Amino acid sequence: MSQPRPVRSIAQLEGWTPETLVEQGLPAMAGSFHDLGATNSVFSWDPV
Repeated sequence: MSQPRPVRSIAQLEGWTPETLVEQGLPAMAGSFHDLGATNSVFSWDPV
């Protein structure tokens, strides 16, 4: 198990609202997301 580290960060001087996160934040970081689909094949038990 590795230690997760930030891969990318974004800032908004006015602060974030749920709406601005969905409209601007998630699309800006989408390229840094990783597929976790293989997790089920590695860990066969239910998450705690």
